[in-house]
Amino acid sequence: MRPGLDSCLKAIRPGDTLVVWKLDRLGRSLKDLISIVSFSPKQGVAFESLTEKIDTSSSSGQQLFDLFAALADFEMSLIRERATVSLAAARKRGLERGRPIKLDKEKLVDARKMVEGGLLITKAAKLIGVSRSLLYSKIKHHGKE
Repeated sequence: MRPGLDSCLKAIRPGDTLVVWKLDRLGRSLKDLISIVSFSPKQGVAFESLTEKIDTSSSSGQQLFDLFAALADFEMSLIRERATVSLAAARKRGLERGRPIKLDKEKLVDARKMVEGGLLITKAAKLIGVSRSLLYSKIKHHGKE
């Protein structure tokens, strides 16, 4: 997806320093940035951001970057927690997620009768207003429910 970055990361050797003008030029998100930069110390590669004045070749620069990583992890857990609470509240209010159901049980029973009566599944699907693949799938699993 990012051929320039991919070739840069492949060319890095131990002892090199990956230098970027600004952190947002390297990663599209903080999680992405952390995953790219985290390989550096393990391979003997330093990372430097000129604008933010972060240099992982020093212990203080590495600690600062680790702090960013911890904050990003904390932020992601908060987002997950909020989303879970929000979804539970929506369910309590009766709201449903996802696409609306196009094939209810009555339509499925009707379609099954049509197909068992000799009608082609393609025509049955067209009559009840669903795709052929959806009808195949539902008829196949209908006996298991």
